[in-house]
Amino acid sequence: MTLWNADWLRRMRDVLFERDVSRTIFEHTRNLVVATLVLAAGLEAIEHDPRDIGPLAFRSTGYVVAVLGTGLVLLNLADGIHRLSKSGLPRLWQTLLIAAYVVLFWRVTHLILLFR
Repeated sequence: MTLWNADWLRRMRDVLFERDVSRTIFEHTRNLVVATLVLAAGLEAIEHDPRDIGPLAFRSTGYVVAVLGTGLVLLNLADGIHRLSKSGLPRLWQTLLIAAYVVLFWRVTHLILLFR
């Protein structure tokens, strides 16, 4: 029996497209990138304090933006965990997907900070 038989491909098509799993994956990826950009902008402002902007210092504004970005990342992670818990996947797969999310977030943050 081959892994790529027609029945397996039909099931994958059903899961990815009929149940909107591909749309959900793209939404979570987009949300991860946006939240990471917000976090990276806050970290950049904390690290470099070139001027004051009105009554608030640039650095203190950076802390607020970094906390907001962290909150967005955690909210996106919580939404993903909630959806995974309802999906019926085994706990091992859920744990692996959550670990992949955390590693991906960490690497995207590093890449964004490197390209500043």
